[in-house]
Amino acid sequence: MVEGLRATFNELGNPPVVLACPSCADIFRRFLPEVPRRSLWEVLLEGELPPGAPRREPLALSDPCTTRHDPAWRGALRQVLERLGQEYEELPMGGERTKCCGYGGLQSQGAPELARRGAEVRLGESSRDFLTYCAMCRESLSGLGKGVWHVLELLFPEVPPEPATGFSGRQENRVLVRERLLGASEIPREPWEALELGVSPEVRRNLEERRILDSDLRRVLAASREEGRGLVADDGRALASLRRGEVTFWVEYRLRGETFEILNAWSHRMTVEVIP
Repeated sequence: MVEGLRATFNELGNPPVVLACPSCADIFRRFLPEVPRRSLWEVLLEGELPPGAPRREPLALSDPCTTRHDPAWRGALRQVLERLGQEYEELPMGGERTKCCGYGGLQSQGAPELARRGAEVRLGESSRDFLTYCAMCRESLSGLGKGVWHVLELLFPEVPPEPATGFSGRQENRVLVRERLLGASEIPREPWEALELGVSPEVRRNLEERRILDSDLRRVLAASREEGRGLVADDGRALASLRRGEVTFWVEYRLRGETFEILNAWSHRMTVEVIP
């Protein structure tokens, strides 16, 4: 992957890259040191900041762990907050001693309870709501009883912050960014992507815990509709499945007009074979 990025930058004439993600900056620093890089906060300081909407109360500032050894990044971010007029509280474990938000090492994938405990410990360092400048810190710390903001949500407050974006939400946001930058016509779309889903908060929590994406659901539903495979109960509930790679996905749903109301979904890695 690194060699692919290096080749792309060479083809483009090695232009400078502006980074908003401290983890990305750390990767570039370690593996692509020849690529000129700047933090978004340094770039913003060169001009007028957007009006923004600072919070009235001070917020506890949580430095991402990948900024421990990057004082320039931390310093530029604090200058942005001062110019914005956002008061903040330094945490006991901040700056070069900052600690993990619970996301590091993909803890949430291998040990979800450990990740949650790490986030709770981090939030316990202050009685205030939290502010960070890492998308994954913001995601990890959200939904645990405190308000959590990313600095960009204060600079560009047009969209109300959500408790947590989730796996599918992050995937969809990346697509929206690409479409906005490149134009929707430049990005090919699959027919199944147009299927409309209805997902309740309770079902959404289950999908997040089971690491099932909306794109997985749509692929299952599209295959069932195209191939005419599935089970339908008398009350209208339907069940469909699809094996993708080593994983079989099952989706229980009810069709309401053109919307697939998702009732449940799960997956497994078993292979069921019929022995003649």
